[in-house]
Amino acid sequence: MLEAVTRDMVDDTVGSMAARAEREGGETVAAHRPVGGGKWVPETWSAIGRLRRGVAAGLLERGIQRGDRVALISHTRWEWGPIDLGILTVGAVTIGIYPTSTPAQVAYILQHSRARLVFVESEAQSARLAPALQGLDVVVIDSELAAFLRTGDRGPDLEARASEVRGSDLATLVYTSGTTGPPKAVALTHRNLLATSKLGTSYLGAMRGDSAVSYLPMAHVLTRVNYYGYLQIRGCAFLAESLEKVSEAWLAARPVMVAAVPRVLEKVQARILDGVASSRPLRKKLFARALEVGLRVLDLKQAGRPVPALLSWEARLWQRLVGRKLRARLGWDNVRYVLCGGAPTRLDVLRFFHALGIVVLEGFGMTETSSPISLNHPESYRLGTVGKPLPGMQVKIAEDGEILVKTPGLFQAYEGDPESTKASFDAEGWFKTGDVGVVDADGFLRITDRKKDLIITGGGKNVAPQNIEALVRQDPRISQVVAVGDQRPYLVALVTLQPGAEASAAAEAIARANTQLAPYETIKKHLVVGEDFTVENELLTPTLKVKRRAVEAKYAKEIAALYA
Repeated sequence: MLEAVTRDMVDDTVGSMAARAEREGGETVAAHRPVGGGKWVPETWSAIGRLRRGVAAGLLERGIQRGDRVALISHTRWEWGPIDLGILTVGAVTIGIYPTSTPAQVAYILQHSRARLVFVESEAQSARLAPALQGLDVVVIDSELAAFLRTGDRGPDLEARASEVRGSDLATLVYTSGTTGPPKAVALTHRNLLATSKLGTSYLGAMRGDSAVSYLPMAHVLTRVNYYGYLQIRGCAFLAESLEKVSEAWLAARPVMVAAVPRVLEKVQARILDGVASSRPLRKKLFARALEVGLRVLDLKQAGRPVPALLSWEARLWQRLVGRKLRARLGWDNVRYVLCGGAPTRLDVLRFFHALGIVVLEGFGMTETSSPISLNHPESYRLGTVGKPLPGMQVKIAEDGEILVKTPGLFQAYEGDPESTKASFDAEGWFKTGDVGVVDADGFLRITDRKKDLIITGGGKNVAPQNIEALVRQDPRISQVVAVGDQRPYLVALVTLQPGAEASAAAEAIARANTQLAPYETIKKHLVVGEDFTVENELLTPTLKVKRRAVEAKYAKEIAALYA
């Protein structure tokens, strides 16, 4: 498969791929955009093409040259994709910036990337970021995009410029989330992005016309790659306005695939359980039985043991009576699988969904690899792992446990940082992911921790905090956990709770986790933090990963008190 994909990608570009999709799709529906009140407006492939070409021509008229950097600061919305495609069509480089970024973060990225023009979502966003945007050509999507497209009608010949672009050209600089310091600019080519998206859609068996809901930030490389994959198969996307509106989008789209992060799955699980808790006693009993039977079948399958005929029959019955109705209420009745990544998903959450007939597939990827490296498959998955490497992805484990990879999506360099680039590869050209893991006898990859997050206690013991945190978070009352203890005599933890949970939940969850840990791994003291970690308070990245260093810095005094 890799050879075929690589061969197809040699001279292909994102712009030429989009042009093919638009030409072949014509007036069929390509996407639905929300207009408020639960209403959706369909957009055709031809409409994507008109917007893409209009943006491209407008950029040429503004003097944007091949290789120039153009930034895009916006939530996920209908215009994001075609604007990105327009930028890439003329050989410019897209700089996607999270709309939740602070003015200081935006200023750093714009200066570092040497952006010449910036698309900004709204007047309010433009005003908020005014100091960072000074001296740059700014186009406000809500109020100025139409005029920008009209001036583009008088632009130079698009075909000539587009024909100059090559698959080896730089397509984007993706700035890492910066959990431990200033973000690095990951340089990815057209070929990187297209090869990875094609491998992913082929591996999962994505089909022409498949529907999906897009709501995760398009500044993130995985959402971008998913979008290019959707163009390749000519799928149909529903563009949710925000995470809060995603349930509405699921009901409208009835998607065949759902992409999520663990926090989203936890919220969906809580919604289901809240609904069951408020239902009649009979319904509670039916749900409990359906869940019990589903879990028994799951455990047998995961252990590689046959499922008795009677149990299999009962499981199908409960899926019809309970599972199917629950999925329909979510808008997930057509879902073939749910893709989840970005952080480890609690095992109890995974088991819950699988027991209800919802296949959740965890995967592993990085910005530096254009995202997916490994992924569980709908017909071959193992809970608690991130699956097997995709075809063409090479993975090996270094002597110290670090996961090393070679992939067709592997980045060119960290822009302007040759030292970090060199340090990220070993002598044989393997990229050092910074993640620690193991590959089991069947080829499934399990990630145990981040190498740089390993805690070395005052007694010299190496401790993986993610494993400890995952055990504590098995309790659904717990929201976030950060274990601390580097160069300290013992481990402590900062804990945040789900709404309505009592402070005692933290102590109970920690006590339960401690029974499964070696003495030097146990949490001796903890503090319940009143404020949850969020993107807004800058303790979570835009992709909802905990900024461990930021948390430790903010609560330095409280942590010190735990050691007093």
